[in-house]
Amino acid sequence: MMSRDPILGDITVDDGTFSAQTTVGGRPVSIQIDLDDVAQDAALGFARSVVECVDSHLQAALHSAVRDLLGTYNDGWRSYIECDEAGNQTEVTNPALSPAEFTGNLVLQDITIRGDTCCDFVFGDGGMFAGHAVIAVSLDACSSWHAELFG
Repeated sequence: MMSRDPILGDITVDDGTFSAQTTVGGRPVSIQIDLDDVAQDAALGFARSVVECVDSHLQAALHSAVRDLLGTYNDGWRSYIECDEAGNQTEVTNPALSPAEFTGNLVLQDITIRGDTCCDFVFGDGGMFAGHAVIAVSLDACSSWHAELFG
């Protein structure tokens, strides 16, 4: 089933999950909306409010990624061991990153809305964390954020 929303655009529904798409920084970003035991109007209303202010929420999400994960990268993930086909190991140490360099590697891929207060911004890691997603999570309607690795 598909419907058209003035802010979220085309919305499809599959097994109770709503899907839409928006553009952030010239890139397409998928939006998943899970009602999470709240009324459909409440969840869609929250999703609209997130999309309407996506640039400010994105900055807050990126700030949380820097605060919570830049040290993790610089203190450990930037050094690793590569093995070639013959089994030879080479230690690789990439340079420590500044906050701007760190956020420059993050690419917003997905926004997940859960109910009427929870929001996740899911970023590609740009190779910094071996393909693990960086997820900035807000549990209080985008008032505060924390970031974590997933996958």
